[in-house]
Amino acid sequence: MHGGKAESSWWPALLIGAVVLVFCTWNSHRSQSAWQNEVRQLQASLAALRKDVSAANQLALTANEALHEKSQNLAQGIQEIKTEAQKLQTTLATVQKAALRPEGLQPLQAQIQRLETQATDLSVRLSQQEKAPAGSPSAPTPAPERMLNAEDELVLLKERNRLTLKADEAMSTSKAEPLRALWAALRDPNLPGLKHAAAAEIIRVQNHLNHLTRIPPDFKLAADDAKLSTDELIQTLADASKPFIHRARAAMLLEGRNDLRVGDALVNAIRSDSELDVVKEAQHAMHRTFKFTVPLFDALSVETWWAQNKEAIQKQPSPAKQ
Repeated sequence: MHGGKAESSWWPALLIGAVVLVFCTWNSHRSQSAWQNEVRQLQASLAALRKDVSAANQLALTANEALHEKSQNLAQGIQEIKTEAQKLQTTLATVQKAALRPEGLQPLQAQIQRLETQATDLSVRLSQQEKAPAGSPSAPTPAPERMLNAEDELVLLKERNRLTLKADEAMSTSKAEPLRALWAALRDPNLPGLKHAAAAEIIRVQNHLNHLTRIPPDFKLAADDAKLSTDELIQTLADASKPFIHRARAAMLLEGRNDLRVGDALVNAIRSDSELDVVKEAQHAMHRTFKFTVPLFDALSVETWWAQNKEAIQKQPSPAKQ
């Protein structure tokens, strides 16, 4: 009886202990599973974060490359602007220097003086008319010379300075285009007020270049270039890709070759060659070969004379030149 009571007293404790053990085991397993889930979630988040960081790095690299390219383009643009500014400063200095030359400044001063004289004359006449009694006949005033208004005078001064700059360019570079512009201004019926100015600038260029040459005195196309055929010389003269001293030397060597082909080649060089050294030598050769005289560098007069006289020119070539 006593032994049965003792056995029944520990059984509930054993049962409770078993339940506690099962609960602890289950709870431990559950905690480990939750922890593993949390680890997996953290790993997934870390992978996503790494992916985002990689994408951000790529975007930053692309942005840096674009920024570098824009910086280079901006630097290039700044350099181009600086270069253009330097060119403009050089051009401005050249224009100012040319405008201050005595030969360029004197005509401007003369025209300014004429304007001031006309303004003074008008002021005096206006004062006389204001002082005359009302109704009294005004004294007859002599008809003034053709007077231009201020705007016309400024245009004339600007055009006169443009012609001077053309002459300066022709003399300093020996290029034919500026001088041809002066001849065009001389013959332009719309610029009657600039006729004498253009003629004066042309004469200035003629006097300057007629006694100067850029051709070395010992320059030759070949060891004995005087033996070159007429066709070879004509081809050299017409070839714009050849150096200008080659073309000028060819024009010299064509002198005395009394041949219509020679005349045509020389006239074409006078009309269209870009270098005044070539044009000058071609015109000298025309003058000495075909015995005619027109103003130096006057291509239109050369063409007119040649068209009117070439059929009457002796066609046999000079034996000494063939």
